[in-house]
Amino acid sequence: MYRISYKAFKFEAKDALLYRIDPRAKLFVALYSMTISIITFDLTTLILLTIYLMIYISLLGKILRKIMRNLLVLTPLIIIIFLANYLVTFNIITSLVPAVKLITLVLSMNIFFLTTSPDDFSLTLEKLGVPLTITLAFSLSLRFIIVLSKQLNEITEAQLSRGYTLDRGGLIQRIKNFIPILVPMIVLSIKRSIDIAETLEVRGFRTDVKHTPYHDLKTTRRDVVFTLSSIVSITIFYYPLQDILSLFIPL
Repeated sequence: MYRISYKAFKFEAKDALLYRIDPRAKLFVALYSMTISIITFDLTTLILLTIYLMIYISLLGKILRKIMRNLLVLTPLIIIIFLANYLVTFNIITSLVPAVKLITLVLSMNIFFLTTSPDDFSLTLEKLGVPLTITLAFSLSLRFIIVLSKQLNEITEAQLSRGYTLDRGGLIQRIKNFIPILVPMIVLSIKRSIDIAETLEVRGFRTDVKHTPYHDLKTTRRDVVFTLSSIVSITIFYYPLQDILSLFIPL
């Protein structure tokens, strides 16, 4: 009941097209799709874009189960967003727009984050000119989400095996019940951060020198075709087809 699922954050390499594409190309497509989602306020267009993104990621990335798991976790937040907007506007269509928009944004981010390893993620940031300290911080954060989730599950199970109950008392008491879990979690996290700092120091890690990556990112013709075809297909779902044709052929 109290276990936290970390499978949604765990990177699993698969034999699919999205895993072989340059991370910079996937990041550009993801940002473009997110931009389209943000500027779109038509419910029909958002629903079509959501369906398209689910098919797009499922076919090219083979991660339909992960997508559905992520959306299932977000279901309470989606419901809260819908109800909050409905209490203000009293309009179902208007209230559905931000809820569907959130789903579209999550799907857009999945194009990059679910198909990019932590190593490629940090290398992408480094290639984009992000300072090495920030790149290292992001990379370690992605790596230790899974580690901390496992650690939290182990601490929770250890406390429950000793007869400790988390669901007793009122709201304030239930919040206090998590203190025996949070305290060892924080202590172990601080200890792990000290170990990482000492390891970097022993290995002579410096931010003022140029680092040579184990493997470099190279943009190929396949990456260019992927980027252009993705942008065109996403744009078609944003603009009606007749509007696209009217840009080139006066109607």
